[in-house]
Amino acid sequence: MVEDRIRRRLGGFERLDRQALGKYGARQPAAGWRLTVPTPEGERHLDVVVPRQFPFALPRVAFVGPSMFLKWAHFERDSVLCLDGEGFDVERPGAVVADRIASACQLIGECERGERDGDFVDEFLSYWGQASNAEGVPIYSLLPPNGPSRLVRVWRGKRFVLVADDDEAIAAWLKNRFGSVDIKTQSGALIWLDRPPLPAAFPNSGAAVRRLAAEAGFTDEQLCELVTQDASGATLLLGIDTPAGLALASTWVPHPTRRGRSTLGDGFRNKMVPAQIALGRYFGGSPIKRASVDRADASWIHGRGVNPRFDRFRRAKVAIIGCGSVGAAIAVLLAQSGIGRFVLIDPERLAWANVGRHPLGSPYVGTHKCVGLARKIRSDFPHVASVDAIARDIESVIMDEPDALADCDLVVSATGSWATEAFLDVWHVGSKLEGPVVYGWTEAHAAAGHAVAIAKEGRRFREGFDACGKPHLQVTEWSGPTTLREPACGAVFQPYGAVELSFTVGMIAEVVLRALDCPVTASTHGLWIGRSGPLRAAGGDWDPRWRSTVGFRDEGGFVTQHPWPDGSAAVMTAAEAAE
Repeated sequence: MVEDRIRRRLGGFERLDRQALGKYGARQPAAGWRLTVPTPEGERHLDVVVPRQFPFALPRVAFVGPSMFLKWAHFERDSVLCLDGEGFDVERPGAVVADRIASACQLIGECERGERDGDFVDEFLSYWGQASNAEGVPIYSLLPPNGPSRLVRVWRGKRFVLVADDDEAIAAWLKNRFGSVDIKTQSGALIWLDRPPLPAAFPNSGAAVRRLAAEAGFTDEQLCELVTQDASGATLLLGIDTPAGLALASTWVPHPTRRGRSTLGDGFRNKMVPAQIALGRYFGGSPIKRASVDRADASWIHGRGVNPRFDRFRRAKVAIIGCGSVGAAIAVLLAQSGIGRFVLIDPERLAWANVGRHPLGSPYVGTHKCVGLARKIRSDFPHVASVDAIARDIESVIMDEPDALADCDLVVSATGSWATEAFLDVWHVGSKLEGPVVYGWTEAHAAAGHAVAIAKEGRRFREGFDACGKPHLQVTEWSGPTTLREPACGAVFQPYGAVELSFTVGMIAEVVLRALDCPVTASTHGLWIGRSGPLRAAGGDWDPRWRSTVGFRDEGGFVTQHPWPDGSAAVMTAAEAAE
């Protein structure tokens, strides 16, 4: 079928033998053909190779002739063309092959006319990566995404190299990630360029890097900071503001040696080499290594540099009271969302029975939940600004230090304890905390969930409950007990898992982010309404009061929001709305 389509469209072709297909071995070729196609510059020869996954994977088209790698855009090292195309018709493999050939002819023509040279600029990182010749550990950058050219600090570890503006940033990151690391850094440089160099102008020697640095405003005195007596060489990053955002690349200039011996100080007593001679020897004609750089700065991790809420969330400080399966999961989501500062409060330790639905696993059993959670957040997100753990109950924390949470932007309470949350509600009114308190909890079997954001001057949390802590609005009702017992005094638990819990946790975290994004001026009530099927399978049903509310849907499976109740009144029912 494929051969028939090629024959009808282009006439002659020849099958590629096993040896010819070997050139494309990394493409897992199953078959291939060589054919001749017309272009504005004359006839061109192409190889069409279909992988063994064909027709469920696209065929590849390669240019036959002198290598155009890094000379024409979208030509890869093995001369295969990088063609656009995501969706394709697996039922018409012949048409797919014909379309790829036509796309290849169009790309070749555009490259011949110089119409695709701008792609080298737009996709600078791809071409720099393809031209990289460095082997070994990756380079991670903590640098903020901006110029100007400047000296930076470089830490070299066994598994990676870390670059930041100062030693403090490197030390904080490594301490968060690993707990304790010996930190010894050296000078590096960020060369900020106005425009990405084309592949033909990629630096290939120390002298070329020195010229780039001079064009970017570096003085010889600054470059002298990079000339070291040890064998580690000099790391210089290139920073370019491309049309698609910041691009970072790396060059490594090796220490000048001959036969494994340093030649930097040759001919000078006590190695006192004049600066200009040292620079000439270091940044001379010897080959350099080019490498890609992985951005690990917070703005890249949380939105790839384009998140409009990044700065706001990065500055925010959130206290989470109760680091069980609800509070801990909320903390992890907030850390993933870019919240920069945390206070975690919980006196309890993680038990084996908690592991099934808690973000912390077996390595943390026996550890205070808040301490283990703080360790996890620091390790998973080493760019986080601060994570403090307080392994005490919140009542004693506040009674000992009433202003302990005053500098927080928001407090989350996920204790599930009426006494604790009533205490917090009273404290909130007279405290120095200006932001809201968000209370989150689940109903039985995690069949419904609640997130109540209490504004500083809004309706109080206690107004939604009777004197003993029973909520005025309950989404579900149950015909029998909803908890099970362990063989121990007072040991009861709710039989649900992490999946059921995830809907409520996600809703609470979303309420927190919204409250940080926009001031909470009125107390609100967010609800996750689970699906009716699992609810009834677990022996429950919708509470009659909930059935009568505006917007009730029997099938469930949605999130809704209501104002927080006034006094002892619950949300408005459908009958009340009609009056």
